[in-house]
Amino acid sequence: MPYREEEDRLGAEERDGEAVRQLGRWRDRVRAQILLIAALVGLAIGVAVVYSATALQFEYGVASVRIGIVVATVFFVAAMFAGRQLARIFVARRMDAKIDELAKAYEIPREALAATADLLRGL
Repeated sequence: MPYREEEDRLGAEERDGEAVRQLGRWRDRVRAQILLIAALVGLAIGVAVVYSATALQFEYGVASVRIGIVVATVFFVAAMFAGRQLARIFVARRMDAKIDELAKAYEIPREALAATADLLRGL
């Protein structure tokens, strides 16, 4: 979908600003979706760990829910760290294609948007 259907009512600075906002929204949305998936996976693994750890503990006669919860928390935190890394890798790989798409849609030079994207890569 092209940005402009009619005459240019926004100047180059406004188009550039809107393209930067769209790039930031895309980046945040992608990272949030990947982190949500990682959180759900970590939660599912955590529940399975608590259940299996408690079952094993009952088998040996002494059951402590704390041990299961601590181990589940470790798995959940590990899943979140892995999700953060996956999100960074995914955004880094798709950033150039998104820059090209936004530069074409907003009719701005790719270099202007790429300079801002370089700043976003550091975050």
